[in-house]
Amino acid sequence: MTFKIDDRTFETTLTTGTGTLALVGAQPGYQTFVAGVGDGNTTYYAITDGTDFEIGIGTVTDASTDTLSRDTVISSTNGDAKVNWGAGSKNVFVGLPLSRITSLVDPAQSSGIVARTAANTYAARTITGSSEISVANGDGVSDNPTISFPMSTVTQAVAEAGVATQRQIWTAQRVKQAIGALSLSLVRSARTSNTILTPSDNSTLIDITSGTFTQTFQAATTLTSGWFIYYRNAGTGVVTLDPNSAELIDGASTLIMYPGDVRLIQCTGSAFNTIRIEAGTIVGGVRSKQQQDTGNGTGSTKTNLRRFTTTRVTTGTAITYADSAADGATWTINEPGYYFMYYSDQVAADSDLTIAISRNVTANTGPTAIATVDRLGIMDTNATGIFVFYISAIEYLEKDDVLRAHITAGVPSVGILASFGIEKITHGS
Repeated sequence: MTFKIDDRTFETTLTTGTGTLALVGAQPGYQTFVAGVGDGNTTYYAITDGTDFEIGIGTVTDASTDTLSRDTVISSTNGDAKVNWGAGSKNVFVGLPLSRITSLVDPAQSSGIVARTAANTYAARTITGSSEISVANGDGVSDNPTISFPMSTVTQAVAEAGVATQRQIWTAQRVKQAIGALSLSLVRSARTSNTILTPSDNSTLIDITSGTFTQTFQAATTLTSGWFIYYRNAGTGVVTLDPNSAELIDGASTLIMYPGDVRLIQCTGSAFNTIRIEAGTIVGGVRSKQQQDTGNGTGSTKTNLRRFTTTRVTTGTAITYADSAADGATWTINEPGYYFMYYSDQVAADSDLTIAISRNVTANTGPTAIATVDRLGIMDTNATGIFVFYISAIEYLEKDDVLRAHITAGVPSVGILASFGIEKITHGS
């Protein structure tokens, strides 16, 4: 059922009493209620016999004799009740009551805003509110639709915690308190042993004043993305940063912080990254060093790569030495930093001998064929008699760099005088 009014809807009726009106046809130049309002729809109506009248709301029914029920009386000459019609013809037409002229809505609707439909009817539409918008749909007669935005004033605790919603009012005082809570002061937490790092350490300076230990972390998912700390090793020991389980820090399972090291450590939610703020100094007892001597020929496959028989020194974990019968000796860097390295060898007789140190060269390459960017040192001479060759270098090496000692293939040498040494002298970024 739809409420509808339409122009030029005018019929007559011979109905008597207070019942439903039987409609007997449209007046010339007008349309019937069924044609204008439609079967089953409601409308405003007016009835008059020239003396009495009745204005109300009725329902149209399409039948062999069309009818109009008198559902609600708005006004009449019978004290705003149904008129008890006598004999004779009465005029029945669609009219808009003056009392309803400001609404134009379906009287069955108690509130809303009028919307005209494609079928030329009028319907009430309401606005739906939300948690951020409050709506009161007026009835268009005694009150109007209103829209408001409920808001409360931010408290000091909420301002300083930074958890206010967009619907809260910020006074100048509360804004000042919020800015004060974001001051750039840095809280320092001095420690001498491992205390697991937790969310409460966020934006804190963790200051290690003494001790050698492993620093543990709660899971990165617990610390969450954006968590960060400043971490300083102000003592003389060595601190190993070891994230939770298999989580990585700067792509590695652990990270060593030497005395004087200062780093910004930031959590991504699944791993950790660091930025070196200040580099520390490696002190006695913590240096990593490898020293091999007594030549053992070259690799059987890679005949330009030297092998050694004896390991004289192996300390620390920053360097891993390995020897392959086929591929020669390698020194793998486990920690970034500056390294001192040397390689000495000796030709056994008058020969043209060249030696070199390479970085990340895997091919069986002669010393002079190594690209300049990959060659850390080279010595080339045509020796007369027994001659000792010696090269040395200080280089910054990255984690996973691999060094090799190259020698001219097939040149006889004095194995007992061959030696290679490498030592970490500062730690990396």
